[in-house]
Amino acid sequence: MKIKLQTESLGDDGYHIFCRVKVNGIKCRALIDTGASKTVLGKPLHQKLNITEFMADMDNSMTGIHPIGMNIVFAKIDEISIGKIKFNNLMTGLIDMDHVSKQYESLNIKPFDLIIGGDILHKGNAIINFKDKTLELFP
Repeated sequence: MKIKLQTESLGDDGYHIFCRVKVNGIKCRALIDTGASKTVLGKPLHQKLNITEFMADMDNSMTGIHPIGMNIVFAKIDEISIGKIKFNNLMTGLIDMDHVSKQYESLNIKPFDLIIGGDILHKGNAIINFKDKTLELFP
């Protein structure tokens, strides 16, 4: 299944790619990050989803979009839908992405709600086509 992507120029720093998804039925904008190992939700989305059950991991420090290592908690998400493809019972991270939102705002780029990471991309056997601006999934 092919999903339409949007690309945003970061000036001389390259591009970020986005798609529309649903998380537990809520429409969201997702950043696709091939370098992220896990899918993570931002604070506003996890508040909107009313997530109250959190799981600490024995090694809950991560590196990534935050300039320094950060502590992270995890929560199980019932369903993330990308197009007609559904990924069920996913363990996702919950992080503060305010610093990224501020950077995006300075570039006039609409913020995103979650980061789709390697866990979903791997399960979906993803192929990203920059020329056609599509994400193809083969679950």
